[in-house]
Amino acid sequence: YLYEALGHKRLDKRMEPFLVTCPAGRSEPPTFIARGEEFIFLLRGRLEFVHGQSRFVLGPGDCVYLDGDVPHGGRALGRRDAVALAVSARR
Repeated sequence: YLYEALGHKRLDKRMEPFLVTCPAGRSEPPTFIARGEEFIFLLRGRLEFVHGQSRFVLGPGDCVYLDGDVPHGGRALGRRDAVALAVSARR
């Protein structure tokens, strides 16, 4: 996974935007836990996304808004990497 920080120059912030590249070829999504809320908007590719016990398949233009305290993660489906805009916000 490649994370490109998009708001790194702002010092006192409550949101953290990233461009996230999920590499093709993983058999299972990784699991992340992050304090706060997250918004993920898929830009390119297809993504299997897991949030707790729920699984979703996202295509370009699909999004999820989630509680980061619940284990979650995604993996690219097919042979192409998936690219998403991810924004995390602290509570």
